[in-house]
Amino acid sequence: MPAPYLPPVPAPAAPVAALSTAEGFVIACLRLRAARLPHGPDWRDGFAAAGVSPEGAAAFDAFFRIVEAAAPDMLRPRCPRCATLGHDEVLVLRLIGLLQRGSADEAAAVLSHWLCPTARRMALLPAEGLAAALAASGLRLPHRHAAAASWEATAAGGYADRGLGLVH
Repeated sequence: MPAPYLPPVPAPAAPVAALSTAEGFVIACLRLRAARLPHGPDWRDGFAAAGVSPEGAAAFDAFFRIVEAAAPDMLRPRCPRCATLGHDEVLVLRLIGLLQRGSADEAAAVLSHWLCPTARRMALLPAEGLAAALAASGLRLPHRHAAAASWEATAAGGYADRGLGLVH
């Protein structure tokens, strides 16, 4: 039996317009949070309008505060008006997709792109809360992100820690 068709995984420079509603929501909120526009829209308004729980918004903020504190300038979202995806944005989509499917080990491998092991463990809990809150609001990311991150973990030697994959 042939493998089921999975839509192509968005790659860096893929058009934002081609994303699903859930993917577009995540990218828009990520970019707005990073931009911190003084007179523009606030990412929290998007969470409220989408019906995402206040706990989900708190988890989103906590996750990105941990990433910013542990690895300043490592997570680089594009500006809110950019028409294409950035590399880190693709990884955020993969992370949330994996967590929505209960693949915490593979999600940890994605986090290893930005964080040391201690920070990764700290960031995983709010990331799981965010993924659950988005799913509870009907914002489920397509399976393609989970499949791509799973492949990346296997290609790196099957280790959740990217460093172990490089050493062995």
